[in-house]
Amino acid sequence: MGSTPTPGTIINLKKLCCIFFANKIREMKKKPLPYYLIIAIVVIAYLILIQGSESPQYIFSQQKPGLFAQKESAPPQEPDKQRFLSQKRGGEIVVPTYKDERYRFSNPRPSEDLTYDGLIELIKKNNVRSLPQLLSLLPKSIKSRYILMIKSKSAQLASEKYPRVILFSEKADLLMAFSGDPSDINHDLEIIYFNYETNEFEFSLISFPEDWSEAMKFLKKPFEIMRSPKSCISCHKSPGRPNWESYDFWPSAIGERDTFSKLEAKYLEVFAVTSKNHPLYKLLDHKKIVVPDYIRTLSFDLSTKIEILNRDRIIKYIRTSKDYKKFKYAILASLMNCNDAPLDHLPKSALPQSANWPELYRDTLSRYTKVFPLHKRLADNIPSGSIIMSNLRYLFETRGIKIDHWSTSFQEDYFFTAVPSIEFKSLASELYMSDADLNKKPLPYSDFSRFMDRGQPHLAPDPKKYQKMILFCQWLKKKSLESFK
Repeated sequence: MGSTPTPGTIINLKKLCCIFFANKIREMKKKPLPYYLIIAIVVIAYLILIQGSESPQYIFSQQKPGLFAQKESAPPQEPDKQRFLSQKRGGEIVVPTYKDERYRFSNPRPSEDLTYDGLIELIKKNNVRSLPQLLSLLPKSIKSRYILMIKSKSAQLASEKYPRVILFSEKADLLMAFSGDPSDINHDLEIIYFNYETNEFEFSLISFPEDWSEAMKFLKKPFEIMRSPKSCISCHKSPGRPNWESYDFWPSAIGERDTFSKLEAKYLEVFAVTSKNHPLYKLLDHKKIVVPDYIRTLSFDLSTKIEILNRDRIIKYIRTSKDYKKFKYAILASLMNCNDAPLDHLPKSALPQSANWPELYRDTLSRYTKVFPLHKRLADNIPSGSIIMSNLRYLFETRGIKIDHWSTSFQEDYFFTAVPSIEFKSLASELYMSDADLNKKPLPYSDFSRFMDRGQPHLAPDPKKYQKMILFCQWLKKKSLESFK
């Protein structure tokens, strides 16, 4: 009864069932089975066989409590891998407790993907002395993942014939840009990378001796790195962030919209011809990039991944801001767009008398309205997006804390996305999950999702379907007022 099963007792469940069904079919030839039994056999067979090659191996054992005991259980996932895979029970999220307070949506990094430290190591190891030499050494994955910019607001030149190239890693935590214009005197490699230790974007320039002027080529240094150059801060703000628009408009990129234009197709044709003999372009992988359906998805892909990293940066900024412990409940209520937040969530003494929410709202609304002609998806979201952003400006800027660097938009400092309900929903979820005090009360996630969508007229969810969220907002209000006592 308690003997240890030998390897010979291991049986594949799928194979065992196939033998069983084959025997039943043979019996049917001799004596037909009832139709309901035939249907039951077919359904069971389908459910088992669709598992494919991933079907687990089972041990045929006499040990209790069951006849079939699983051979081995899957190893538990790492905390940051299971970040948003929290179990749903009764419509509520059960938040796991992690030792690390940095909460991310990050996925495991592909083995051949490149990091900033890996880039520097690659340059040193191979004694790289020119940009073409470096491009030839980059992994294939990153050489087929790049955006072509026909206009540039950076120091690097760009045109239809010689577009600026922005390469990015699988997680977009490493971005590298260079100009292919022969007349451009700027041959530096511009770099933005995400520092996971500080949850900040950092900037650097790398230049190589063979790309310098003749007078500079005799320097002994194989390459030169300039970290956090002032030229970057003037455009990327401080604390810095990438300048990249959100869905669904990426100006000056080949693939600036969801739909690919005929003019952009011509730009790709020109690039394909130019690349054949170009010292830099020819070293990139063009097999996918010249396909319109592929290149237009890269803009969206880069946008999505930058937003994920930027979210981590914003949460860190919120949690390290002045008097966060007092304001945390009001901040979360504002992100969630609770009906009476933040005005009724704070005592009058919490903010300066000069704090004026209506004035901030009018200013924010005018800013969003200016952006609307470019982001048509914003039409249904201008009111709700303006309200949430005004809430945040009211809580932070009236206390002298800048938040104009939170957005990655080059057009408007306070513009996050054309679908604010999604972005602010993600920020609220992340803040909630990262703070043990906030997640003491389970978040009714299904109600929360509908609650955030109520600002979009085309969705207009029934108020009865987010009643739990109203109760959650009341709890936040109570805790917020208590924190100031």
